Amino acid sequence: MHSILDMEPISMSHLTIASCRFTATFPSQIFLSSSEIVNISGYSPDNLEKPGGFDRYILKTDLSKRELVIRHAIWTKKTYSLEYGFHHADGTVHTFIERGNVCTNACDMWLDVVLIDLTEHKNAYLELRDERNLFKQAFDSIKDYVSIISPDNKVIFVNKSLSDRIMQSPEDNFVQYCCSSVTENTLQQFSSKDTPVSIDSRDNEEVHDDITRKIYAISRTPIQITSGEILGNIQISRDISIKKYQEESFLQTIEKVTEKLHELRQVLKNLESANVLLEQEVMNHIENITEMSKIIKDKNLQVEQLVSQKEFFIRQLAHDLRTPLTPVIAMLPLIIDGIKDPDSKELLKLFSCSIENLQNMVNTIVQYATLNQLTSIDDYGIFDIEYLIDDAFKVNSFLIKEKELNIDISLPPDISISLSKNLGPLIFRNLISNAVSNNIFRGSISILGEVHMGKISISISDSGIGITPHLLETMWDEFVIGDTARNNPCSKGLGLSIVKQIVTMHGGSIIGTSKGIGTGATFTITLPLNHIEQPSLCKLLTNTKIYPIIRRSLQRN
Repeated sequence: MHSILDMEPISMSHLTIASCRFTATFPSQIFLSSSEIVNISGYSPDNLEKPGGFDRYILKTDLSKRELVIRHAIWTKKTYSLEYGFHHADGTVHTFIERGNVCTNACDMWLDVVLIDLTEHKNAYLELRDERNLFKQAFDSIKDYVSIISPDNKVIFVNKSLSDRIMQSPEDNFVQYCCSSVTENTLQQFSSKDTPVSIDSRDNEEVHDDITRKIYAISRTPIQITSGEILGNIQISRDISIKKYQEESFLQTIEKVTEKLHELRQVLKNLESANVLLEQEVMNHIENITEMSKIIKDKNLQVEQLVSQKEFFIRQLAHDLRTPLTPVIAMLPLIIDGIKDPDSKELLKLFSCSIENLQNMVNTIVQYATLNQLTSIDDYGIFDIEYLIDDAFKVNSFLIKEKELNIDISLPPDISISLSKNLGPLIFRNLISNAVSNNIFRGSISILGEVHMGKISISISDSGIGITPHLLETMWDEFVIGDTARNNPCSKGLGLSIVKQIVTMHGGSIIGTSKGIGTGATFTITLPLNHIEQPSLCKLLTNTKIYPIIRRSLQRN
C-alpha cells in the first residue's frame, strides 16, 4: 500500500469509475452511492455492489492499514488517498486510487469515496522512469563532461564525470563554463590566470597548477522535438589533449622529416658523384685484377709443374736410395755374425742401426709421396685393433728394450675397424714410434681404448720430453720439427703430418695434448668402427696371423 502523494501530480478528472459512501462505523459495510458501475480489472461489477465486496479483494494486512488511515481521516476530518494494485492470474497488474472525503451534517457523518483507475498512467510513468534511468546510465558512462542546459540557461542535467569535477572544485571557471550556454560561433580559452580570452576556435585549453596543459573541445547540439520547439542544448566537453599533443608532435616530426629529406637529397647528390668516381676506380681495379689473375694463373701452372717435378724427384730419390740399401741391410747381419773382434762387431752394429734409420727415412719419404698422389681409398680391409697395436710395438721392439720402457695396454676385446691395407697400420706405427723415440730412459707408454656411439677412441700417452704450447697447433704441418729438446736427428717433420692425412681420409680425427716440456704427450685418434661377428678369424694383412691383446703390462725386465 502506497500513498498517492508520493507520486507526481496526474490529472484524474476523467478517470472516475465509481464513488462509494461509507458509514461512520467503518468497516461494517460498503454502500454504493453512485448508479454508475463499471467492470474493474476484470472483476464483476456485482462484487462491488454487494456489502463488503470491495474489501474481499484486499489483503488482511492491508485492510488493517486502510482502517487506520480512514480512522485518522475521520478523526482529523481530512481527505485521504490510498493506492491499490490488483494482480490477475494472467500476470497483469491494475492500479487504483481510493480517495475519501469526510462529510458531516447535524445528524450524521459519512465518507464520500471515489475509486479511480490509474493503470495506464502508472505503466506510462514506470516506462518513463525506466527510460530516464537508462538515459542517465548512458550519459554517466561517458567520460566526457556532458551537461543539458535549458533555453533559459539553467542546468537540467550533468553526467557523473562533470558532477565529480563540480564536487571537487565548484568554483572552477572551466566547470562554470561547461555549465553555461555556449554561443554558436565563439568559444573561450582559459589561460594560466583563468582569464577568458575570446578565440575563433572550438578548442578549449585549461592550465593546471602542475603546468600540465589540458585541451578540451566543446560541442553543442540543440534538443528539438517534431514540432520544431527547442527544449534545450546538450553540451559535451571532450579532452583532446593527447590528440593535440600528437598533432603537434606529428607536425614537428614532419618538419624534421622534411629537413632529413633535404639532407638526404644532398647525400644522394653526393653519392651520385661518388658513384661516378667509384665506377671509374672499379674499372681500373678490374683491369688490374684481370692482369693479376693471368699472372697468378701462370704462377699456379709453374707451381703445379714444380710440385709434379718435386714428387717425381722424391719418388725417384726414394727408389734410388732403396735399391742400394736393400742388399746392404740383408748382408749386415751375416757380416756381424762372422766378426769375432768385439770392437769391430760393435762398430758394425752402430753402422747397421744407422742404415736402418736411413731406410726408415726413405720409407717415410715414400709414404709422403704416396699420400700426395691419393685422392681416395680403394683398398679397405678389416683390421683387429689389438693386432695393429701389437704390430706397431714389434716394429719398435729394439728401441723399447734399449730404453727399458714400461708398456701398459687396455683395449676393449673383439674390436675391428675398416682401414686402408697399406696406410692403416702406418697410423699406429708412426704414433708409437714417436712415443718410443721421444721417451726417456725407463719411461712408460700407455694405450687406452674406448668405444662410444659407433666410434673407437685410442689414446697413446708417453712420459717423454713433451711439447711446447706454441707447437701444438703447427705440429701437424709438413716438415715441422719440434724444439731442440724433442728433436730426433732422423726426423724430417713428416710423421705427424702423414698420420693426420691418413686419419682424415678415413673419416676420423686426431688431437695432441701436452702440458709442456718434461710432461710427456698424449695423442688421441677417433675412428669409425666396423663390427664383425668373429674378428679373430679374419685376415688382417696379407697372410698375417692375429695376435690378440686384451690387457697386459710389459715390464722393463
